[in-house]
Amino acid sequence: DLQECLDTLAALQVRKDRADLEVLLVQRYPDMAADGTLDLQDFISLVLALHDEWVTAGYFTAARKVLRLPAAATVPEEGVGARYLRELLIYMEVFSFPPGVTLKDLVALGDPDSSGLIGLPGFIAVMRALRGAELSEFRSTAGFADHELEKFRAMFKKFCGPDNRLSSTQLNRLFADVGRLPRNKEEQHKLVSLERRVDRTGTRTLGFPEFAHLFRIWSNETARETARQRIQAGAEAGLTPRTGRKLSTAYSTRAE
Repeated sequence: DLQECLDTLAALQVRKDRADLEVLLVQRYPDMAADGTLDLQDFISLVLALHDEWVTAGYFTAARKVLRLPAAATVPEEGVGARYLRELLIYMEVFSFPPGVTLKDLVALGDPDSSGLIGLPGFIAVMRALRGAELSEFRSTAGFADHELEKFRAMFKKFCGPDNRLSSTQLNRLFADVGRLPRNKEEQHKLVSLERRVDRTGTRTLGFPEFAHLFRIWSNETARETARQRIQAGAEAGLTPRTGRKLSTAYSTRAE
């Protein structure tokens, strides 16, 4: 739905104003306007379009800086020298590469005919490849830092079976151990649905990467629901939504 789209785009670090995104979703996609939902293919096309829009704007700004052109000057259509790729990426706040990705690989991707130039299409290809590699790494870690993953690995090993996978029963025991069990029937149904969604083998068991992915989504969803309840309680107590959100955020920060 709309809220899930906006939350997912925010998690993907899509750089666009939230209000503009809401208007764009409703205007561009009939399903969103009709029943408030977006199918997977439309969502993927939306993410790619927004990503390319951001990269395009960034490319021209970075190219002018690299070539030392005035702000209103036109960037050569054929592009900029491939030797400037590292500088272009730094202007796009890409300071390091995902594991297995080298600058040489990226130059070859952005300049496939070895002309020595990288134009906008080539730069978009480079940025898409980097984003894909980052998302691949994200999927394997669920976005957790190394020290967090080590903590979750210990939790996982404590409850998993000899096959290094968690059954539904073992997952419930783990969640009970860390105080994350569903609080009502609605949350129980959501957790069961989430298990099925992240299970890549169809065996109704979860390996560690699947468990980390589930834990990330479940933590985000329960945190969002808790925040919603606090804001609602604040509204009933006469607080404005803005004040309710501030108090909810402050409470969550203290709890952590």
